[in-house]
Amino acid sequence: MIQSIIQKIVNDLPSLSSTVISGVAWDAIKKFLVSPISNAIQKFFDNRRDLEAFVEIVFEGNNNQLPTVDQVYTEVTGQKCPNDLIIEIRKEIIGYEEKIVSTVAYIEGDHSVFNNKINGNNNVVGIGNQVTNITNLNNTNLSVESHEKKIQSLLRAAWSDYNNGFEDNAKRKYKEIIDLDFENHIAWWGLFLCEVYFADYYRELHNDHYSWVRSQRNNINKYGNKAVEFAPSEEKDYYYKKIQALEETLYF
Repeated sequence: MIQSIIQKIVNDLPSLSSTVISGVAWDAIKKFLVSPISNAIQKFFDNRRDLEAFVEIVFEGNNNQLPTVDQVYTEVTGQKCPNDLIIEIRKEIIGYEEKIVSTVAYIEGDHSVFNNKINGNNNVVGIGNQVTNITNLNNTNLSVESHEKKIQSLLRAAWSDYNNGFEDNAKRKYKEIIDLDFENHIAWWGLFLCEVYFADYYRELHNDHYSWVRSQRNNINKYGNKAVEFAPSEEKDYYYKKIQALEETLYF
């Protein structure tokens, strides 16, 4: 089965790294992902027709099998892809990660995630309209699930802090994520963005003509380079281009 662009991004989620999503599971996931992703990215499109064409291709694929979000956007709109488009898509997917994992596990028949007993207590978990009694949940599964939930919660909180101007709080959260998952490219990229923001702010505040910022170049770029190192192919290309663009604007 040829995967669509969005399906590849979903498959790159840490909690699904060893899971193959079947066609049936993917059909179920699409039903609750299309709308929020469409709403989140509509600001990047001049008209509804282009948005719908883009969403159809990245979710379903097409005869040309364009491999990246950038290429699909340019094919549909005739314009250069905005830098933040892939980030917005990933944010929405991360926000639905728990529901994605639950859907895949239920459809693929991994009912150990839902159908177990914890310390003799019966608990109930709802999956859409399905309600299943939990019995005998493996402690290792609980530990992994708790670990991933903590990372996703920290990612959302860090991104919120960054967007609201609390870069120091965001940096602390991103570093905590890296302590939990050293190869988390989103956290490395978040640190990079925080450092870039501070460098730009410092330059404007002190009327510094790039000298201090230039002296911090390697220290700033090391975070971006880590994001490139650990990212899947599509994000890797985005990160690399962004770093190169900053080389021409931030340091010179």
